[in-house]
Parts: sequence; C-alpha cells; structure tokens
Amino acid sequence: PWVVDSGASSHMSSLDGILLKRLPTSITSILVGKANSIPVTSYGHSILSTKTSNFALNNVLVVPSIVQNLLSVRQFTRDNHCSIEFDAFGFLSRSFQWGA
Repeated sequence: PWVVDSGASSHMSSLDGILLKRLPTSITSILVGKANSIPVTSYGHSILSTKTSNFALNNVLVVPSIVQNLLSVRQFTRDNHCSIEFDAFGFLSRSFQWGA
C-alpha cells in the first residue's frame, strides 16, 4: 500500500522487491522530520496497477527504515501526465487531455 504525499519529492519504499530493476543511487540519505537523516540504499522503477490502469512509478528510492511507502504527488503527475484531485472520500487521478 502507498500513502499519497504531497510533500514528498520522490516516491519511497522500504522494500526493493517492488522494483522492476534495482539500481545504485548517488543519493545516500534523505531528511525526515526535524532534520533526521536516514539512508537510501538504491532506486528503481515500478508499476502501480489498479483495476483500470497501470501507472508508472519512476525513480522510487529504497529507504529501508521508512514505515509507509510514500507516493510523491509531484513525481506521480509528471510520470503519468495527469493531475490528482483530493476530496472528502479520497483522491482521483485524471489524465491530461492534450489538444482538447
């Protein structure tokens, strides 16, 4: 499961098993909370499958010590050429309609 995070700059997961391909990263750590640093071990790409679509998750950082997988709103909308709308029931992804 993923937690949608409008403040995350990258997607992050504690497990590298979700990655289609695991790659070494030049990012060695990320800052969380009140400037606490936690290690990043690798990165890669994945796919988030739903009943109606498959979404690209590019540049997923593997951060073994995080408790929840974080889905970066900014990265998700860039990767999938869409917008995300939030309401009282959750959120909805809408594809951009080019030329409309």
